[in-house]
Amino acid sequence: MVVRLSKKAFCLIRIRLDKEKITGSGNVFIKVAVIHVNDYLLKPRQMKVLSKLIAVSIVASAIFFTTNAQAQTVAAKQFTFSLGAETGLPTGVARLGTNFVLGATGQFQYGITNNFAVTFAAGGYHFFPKKNPTTGERYGSYGEIPLKIGVKQFFIPNVYVGVEGGLAWEKLEDGQGWAPFHRRDLAGRVGYANKHWDLSARYEDFYMKDYHTGLVALRLAYGFGL
Repeated sequence: MVVRLSKKAFCLIRIRLDKEKITGSGNVFIKVAVIHVNDYLLKPRQMKVLSKLIAVSIVASAIFFTTNAQAQTVAAKQFTFSLGAETGLPTGVARLGTNFVLGATGQFQYGITNNFAVTFAAGGYHFFPKKNPTTGERYGSYGEIPLKIGVKQFFIPNVYVGVEGGLAWEKLEDGQGWAPFHRRDLAGRVGYANKHWDLSARYEDFYMKDYHTGLVALRLAYGFGL
C-alpha cells in the first residue's frame, strides 16, 4: 500500500504485509517494510494525518493477524489442571490495613474449542498487615478463599484474556474464625500460556454492597492434562 500525503512534503509511506504459510501450529508470520518518512519537511497538520495513517495501518495489521491466526493452545474436549503461586498488592479498603498479598490457586480447565475454554478455580490469598501509624502495632491479617468459574479466550497464539465470577469467604486471624458474611468475586485477567506454563496478570474485586476490597496480582502456574 502506498500513500502520498503531499507533493511538497515528498513523503512516502510504504507498508507491505506479506502473509506466509500458516503452519499446523497456527503460527502466522507478518513482514512489515520499513516506513520511510521525510518528517522534517512535514507541517504540523501533515504530521497529524501521518500519525492517523500509521495508527490505521497498525490496527489493520492487528486485525489481519487475529483474523488469520488460529491459537492452538487449548486442548479441545480435554480437561487440564494447573497449580499456581500468586503475589500482588491489595486494592480498595484492603489497602488501609494490608500492603502485600501471597496466594496459591488450583484451576481446572475444559477446552470447548482450540482457543476457548471454561475454567473453575479455587484457592486462597493471605493479606499481610501493615503497621498502624498511630499505635505502631500491626493491623490484623486475614485471608480470602475464592471459588470462581470463568471463561478463557485466545485471540492470538498463546495470548489470552479471561473473566471469572464467584464468591469469596474471609478467614480471620488469631482464632477468630470465619467472617459472618461472604463477598461476590469478579476478576479479569490477561496472560500468556503454552502447553504447561501459564503466566497472567489479574485484577480481582471482592465486593458487598458499597464495600470493595481486592488485589492486583501475578500468577505463575504449571499445568498438565488429565
